Amino acid sequence: KLVENLRAMNGDHTLRAGAMTLRVEPRGGHGSGGVEVIYEDKNKNIRTIMAKKVIFAAPKFVAKYILKGIPQA
Repeated sequence: KLVENLRAMNGDHTLRAGAMTLRVEPRGGHGSGGVEVIYEDKNKNIRTIMAKKVIFAAPKFVAKYILKGIPQA
């Protein structure tokens, strides 16, 4: 249901189904520069996008390798 609601609010272009996130890192000043996301798409191509905000969910043992420059909660 969460994915359906996000798609309804933001459109299909905002979600990357079948992608594997490799790195998430803030850019610019704290809270002002957005977030750089590097991921592997479903065709095994490495892509980089900039986003204003990111929702990322993973176990801590995985997140510590992907989230860079973000303080641990």
